[in-house]
Amino acid sequence: MHTAPPRQGQWKAVSPDYQMFDKEIEKPELDERTYKLIRLPNGLVALLIHDKDTDTSAAALDVAVGHLYDPDDMPGLAHFCEHLLFLGTKKFPKENGYNEYISNHGGHTNAYTSSDSTNFYFSVSSTPIVSPPPSGTVTPLPSATGTSSPATRLSPLPHALEMFASFFTCPLFTEEGTARELKAVHSEHKKNSQADNWRLHQLSKGTSRPNHPWTKFGTGDRNSLSAYGRAVVAQHEQVAKKQNAGQIPSANGTANGITNGGSNGHVISPGPPIVDPANPLPALESEDDPDGGPVGRETRRRLMEWWEKEYCAGRMKLAIVGRESLEELTELTVKLFSPIPNRGAEPATIFSANPLGPEQLGKIMHIKTVMDFRAIEITFPMPWQVPLYYTKPASFLSHFAGHEGPGSLHSYMKEKGWITGLSAGGSTQGRGFGKFGINVSLTKEGFANHEAVLLAIYKYMSVLRDSVFKEYHHEEVLAIRDIGFRFAEKSSADSYVSHLASTMNKPYEWEHILSGTSRVWEWNETQVRDLLEGFKPMNSRVMLMAKEWEETGDKAVWQTDKWYDTEYRVLPLSENLVGPEALKGDIKEFFLPGPNAFIPSKLEVQKVKGVVPTKAPTKIRNTPLSVLWHKKDDQFWVPRANFSLYMITPLATLTPRHELKSRMYTSLVNDALAEYAYDASLAGLDYAFSNYDRGIYFSASGYNEKLPVLVKKVLETMKNKKLDPERFKVLMEDLKQRYENFYLMEPYRIADYWLVYLLSDLEWTPKDCLAEMDTLTVDEVEAHRDQLLHRMYIEGLSHGNVREEEATSLLDLYEKFLGSRPVTPSEKRTERSLILPKGSNFVYKLDVPNPKEVNSSIIYFCHVGNIADRELTARTGMFLQMIREPAFDELRTKQQLGYIVSASRYEARGVMGIKIIIQSEREPIYLESRIEAFLETYRAQLVATTPEQFQKQKEGLISAKLEKLENLLSEARRFWNSIANGYCDFTRQEKEVEELQNTTLEDVVDFFDTYIRPNSSTRRKLSVHLRSQIVPSKPSARFSVAASEAYLALLTSHKIPVDEKQYRTLSKAEPPVDAVNAFWADFLPKIPTIDNSLRQTLLTSIKELANTHPVQQEVEPNGEVGLREGAVIIDDVARFKASLPMGPAAIPVQDVTIIPLPPPPPPR
Repeated sequence: MHTAPPRQGQWKAVSPDYQMFDKEIEKPELDERTYKLIRLPNGLVALLIHDKDTDTSAAALDVAVGHLYDPDDMPGLAHFCEHLLFLGTKKFPKENGYNEYISNHGGHTNAYTSSDSTNFYFSVSSTPIVSPPPSGTVTPLPSATGTSSPATRLSPLPHALEMFASFFTCPLFTEEGTARELKAVHSEHKKNSQADNWRLHQLSKGTSRPNHPWTKFGTGDRNSLSAYGRAVVAQHEQVAKKQNAGQIPSANGTANGITNGGSNGHVISPGPPIVDPANPLPALESEDDPDGGPVGRETRRRLMEWWEKEYCAGRMKLAIVGRESLEELTELTVKLFSPIPNRGAEPATIFSANPLGPEQLGKIMHIKTVMDFRAIEITFPMPWQVPLYYTKPASFLSHFAGHEGPGSLHSYMKEKGWITGLSAGGSTQGRGFGKFGINVSLTKEGFANHEAVLLAIYKYMSVLRDSVFKEYHHEEVLAIRDIGFRFAEKSSADSYVSHLASTMNKPYEWEHILSGTSRVWEWNETQVRDLLEGFKPMNSRVMLMAKEWEETGDKAVWQTDKWYDTEYRVLPLSENLVGPEALKGDIKEFFLPGPNAFIPSKLEVQKVKGVVPTKAPTKIRNTPLSVLWHKKDDQFWVPRANFSLYMITPLATLTPRHELKSRMYTSLVNDALAEYAYDASLAGLDYAFSNYDRGIYFSASGYNEKLPVLVKKVLETMKNKKLDPERFKVLMEDLKQRYENFYLMEPYRIADYWLVYLLSDLEWTPKDCLAEMDTLTVDEVEAHRDQLLHRMYIEGLSHGNVREEEATSLLDLYEKFLGSRPVTPSEKRTERSLILPKGSNFVYKLDVPNPKEVNSSIIYFCHVGNIADRELTARTGMFLQMIREPAFDELRTKQQLGYIVSASRYEARGVMGIKIIIQSEREPIYLESRIEAFLETYRAQLVATTPEQFQKQKEGLISAKLEKLENLLSEARRFWNSIANGYCDFTRQEKEVEELQNTTLEDVVDFFDTYIRPNSSTRRKLSVHLRSQIVPSKPSARFSVAASEAYLALLTSHKIPVDEKQYRTLSKAEPPVDAVNAFWADFLPKIPTIDNSLRQTLLTSIKELANTHPVQQEVEPNGEVGLREGAVIIDDVARFKASLPMGPAAIPVQDVTIIPLPPPPPPR
């Protein structure tokens, strides 16, 4: 390891409090924000961003410490630390106080741990709030548009920053919080345990160079994080046994041997710390105790020492965006972040050795996957590319290796029938090392010929080595990246600052922290050639993946990964792949791409100053065949446009076979367009063509100059292209694989699908479509294409840098080329939902299809009503705003039911509702009981809400709803969603806000009592239970406080010496019955006044008292036990759906008159 060289640049001392970077930061042409880069005396660097137009403020802090810094004996510690920092600080000890404050002010929080950094970020509304933050906080800043007074509306950002900064100065790491988050991290790992991407990633890491930091298990789980603590406890227990045997004298002489546990205060050491024999750990404690017992406390001790060592201000980069002036943001930053200590740690350690060494290269790994797919990944180790950001040689090579046009590797292998997809590119694995990867999705034929696939890839690398790169090759790369940066639009505030904070911890010049990841400044052929020299067979590692493997007689034995149980074996690459044949670039079909005709040259936009953006598009055409909405961009001023068409036809999804034919038709069209459209995609112009619920969807979006050219080509292909029988076979195989893999998804995703299915009037399952696959032919799909296009109704939207006449010309082209006739009004089928009856309580139960998935899941749904009901919509939104954080805090943080817990709005096919999702190793029926218990107790919390708290919540929600759109695409999506759902309610957000202004707490309580409360007679409830086929291990029975009191009375009656204060302190943890029994079985024989008969009586009483006084809600229900009275199990889905009435159809809420086009100009 070594330290990165210092950055070049000028820092100017502005005051004793900070320095400022004096060069201008390069930014996009359209970026009107102002930037200021400062450095505090503790070494923390902050980028401050003033955005006068933003509705959302945000901040992110990136610490240059990730899981590569985990202690060898505690994998996952950096990730674990990330979790714990959210659970209270000494300055703000309330465990969910930070999340509560952010949520109440219309914001979000999140964090992630990567290999070399940990990134924390949040957003809050920029709209000032009425009441001041809690006392004892920084002086809040007034609104950017007002002055300070007792009634001044104050920005939420200063207090949010103060709470955020305390993460890095005074975290609490409470005993109970630490113990609970151990379970959360474990649950997160269990969530990932059957996900192939996580399994393959860890396998790739774990089989790298031994002892390289890259091999570490970054996520961690309960076992990896507590193994050290268990070793310490084991050592304590050995000492205690020697004490009891008289080999070591006891110093405390307590009668019952019970002492209160706690941190032993030892410094961190490679092995377990030396035990103080005078302070043995309590025998009644276990890892299931609220504080994790001695194991949990030892884990916490190590965590705190690690945080104090690694979380150093010199490793931290901060980015803040808000309406506040740069001076105000500077004042806040200096005051709140200067107290973070600089502990003298290296600012950014660089790991120079690549994790793939000679022992790992020239090898092929065979890997068994969970899902059914076949793939190859070739990895070439390469130097860290970030320091080469001026030239980006790996990016240049990915342009060729990942190309899909004529002469490309993709085109060649697709023609052979070997692949369904290919991607290539460089990536940073950790600070100091990287890889270049080529990933290929294989067909069955491709898997059978995987050596030929590998040989083709190696030969293509030889073609690149032997080729002369023409000037346009690198000039196009520079041009595409320059245009992209020049017209970069805003993204969400929190993602923007998170990205910037992360970028600042990489060696970009300070003036390039906005442009460094995007632009290319120079062409450096030497760097490109140097990389290519390393892209040879013996310098590669291959991962060959499939679900099923036939035994081939190879001597290599199957092994199992330590953390995910992934099966794999390692073999050397064959002689054919490492010999001279692979270095010949002799495949004649390979050649470098020609010039890209789609790179735009006309990028002018006529910006109009002072215009007030319109809220809705205008209907400029309305005929029996089509309707077209249009809006010329009036706020983003970028040379981009979006053109979307929804071709509605009753034949698209009439039966499962119709749906399958529609899907195959769109897949074959996309497949045929792949080579042509790839250049357009490179140049920032994309299209989509897919089957949708009521028909076929088409869209084109990107730089508007060449958009009509792409639209015309797609039209020609979808109408006239002869469908390829060979590609039909390949794509049918791929689709069958996708349908089958649906049942191997995460349980909560499957449960969510079944909720939609149960409430939909017309929906076909993957199983329904699979049943049609064996008999479908390409001729039938081609005939279906003709029927689809023969009659339809078109809903369209044109939006962006495009005039009305251009929009109507595109639609004219579409209509004339297809020659379609209009369908009848009754054939414009509107999607409708099925409505649950009042007072209903339905439960649909099924097994998780994956037999190896340990997690179960529940979707708990309460129907509310029609989404066109503005009053009801406002109350739904207000209730969700208020319950979302408490639900997460109770069900996830406190009860630790599972890693995935959420409360959200359900909205589909004209209806809305509330749904709560939990994925857990616990039984779904138990999860339902916990949800209902939470809802019952939540009512009291809801009723107790003060007027001030309610007003804050309301303003937070209103601010979120009125938040300005970030970019052109976000506006297009909002418009299109309003058109596709049938309501055309383009100002829905504003109408909801009007209703929200009049919504009271009493309204929300009434809403809860009517639609959500479990005992409501008017509630309409449906839950979907997905139960794991793996029977969960039953939790150890626990010794309740009541049982402990009864046992204490029994002990006292027999004059057994007990320290009652200590006894009651330990009894509060309700330890496992087995631990209680083990302790007294060990201790009672040491009391000489107790005979065998009494001893046996006292021991037998332990289990009897545990049964007499059980812990409340200790036993998880099985079968139907535990469901609320009146619950109805759905055992016949078809009959259930047939019994439900249909919900209302969508009716457009707005009838916009057609604005006639202006007459054409007179001829000259």
